[in-house]
Amino acid sequence: MSKKETKKTKQLGRCFKYFSKFVWKTNKSYYFWLIFGFIEGIIYPFISILGTEQLVNEIASGGPRRWNYAIFWIAVICGGTFLGTVIEKACDENKNRINENFFKVLDTRICMSSIQMKFVNTEDTKVLDVIKNAERALNDTGHVDGLLTPLLNIVQQTIVALGVIVVVATRVPWLIIPIVFAFFTNYYMSKLINKVRKKFFDKTGNLVRGCTYYNTELMEPRYAKDIRLYNADDVFVDKYDWFNDKRYKLGKRFLIKIISLQNTNAFFRDFANMFIYLLIGYYAIKKWISIGTFTALFQAANSFNEALWTIINSFMDLSYTISILGYYIDFMEQVYVEKETGNLEVKKEDCKIEFRNVSFKYPNTDRYILKNISTVINKGEHLSIVGRNGAG
Repeated sequence: MSKKETKKTKQLGRCFKYFSKFVWKTNKSYYFWLIFGFIEGIIYPFISILGTEQLVNEIASGGPRRWNYAIFWIAVICGGTFLGTVIEKACDENKNRINENFFKVLDTRICMSSIQMKFVNTEDTKVLDVIKNAERALNDTGHVDGLLTPLLNIVQQTIVALGVIVVVATRVPWLIIPIVFAFFTNYYMSKLINKVRKKFFDKTGNLVRGCTYYNTELMEPRYAKDIRLYNADDVFVDKYDWFNDKRYKLGKRFLIKIISLQNTNAFFRDFANMFIYLLIGYYAIKKWISIGTFTALFQAANSFNEALWTIINSFMDLSYTISILGYYIDFMEQVYVEKETGNLEVKKEDCKIEFRNVSFKYPNTDRYILKNISTVINKGEHLSIVGRNGAG
């Protein structure tokens, strides 16, 4: 195993350990809906494939009709489809609902950890980038659902693919060739797309933080006084435009790359599908397979193709997710370490603060708010300064 693969394996273990514990402590019912949907996703494809084959063979056969047999398979197909749809919908809705609550808890932890970190770090741009990347990691990955769902999808669709291989290989072994071709082309193209996405995330970290900072300064009323007093409106607008334009140009460049790779990937997939349909049609014309088998092979080939694509896409999504979610865990662990090691014993001494001849006036004004003020603040005393209009 290469160093890169070893690093990814460690990242996966780290993320899985952190967020699986979080789910267990926060809401265990998420695991129920996750596993329930996992089981449904394995069973449902085979009900449709095998049921359709038996039903079509019965209808197309030239012998006497076995209506009880046909009705049974109609009931299996319709009932299985209905139950599968209902279960899938229920699982998705409940997972999404719980995942939204997870996001609120995780986002709140970022806020609380930011409050508790060392004051010196509040002006450190590197630390601020870490905080922003931790927040972006939650928004860009789906956090808990973005980690656990692809992981189970890989296991689920691997089982489905192995089952469908038995159906396909025993009927038309040549179908394996275009499917495997599609598998490797999709794997390679998805890997390139994933690499571009990760590079884009890393390059836009400080740009996103800059846009957020200047946009907040311009939009929120609490900063209006400072901007007006120092005539800083043009500076802030120019800075915001600079960050936003650079972010837009960078995003456009990366998006063009991603779209071109996705289109290339779609071309290879459509080419493989066309070859599959032509091969199945050729077998049907030659009467090497029955009508029922012809129908079942169409569904089996699609299911197998979708299973392989789901495995690859889930693997790529998982690879991207663990690389990004690491920012969240990094920040939480950094804050935790600082809280544990940052408690210093301060020697208590009596002290006083003395001001001598302090004067102050706002920019672009002639009147002094404070002029030649001298005072002393002793231990235990408090000082309040109130202006003529009552503002403190």
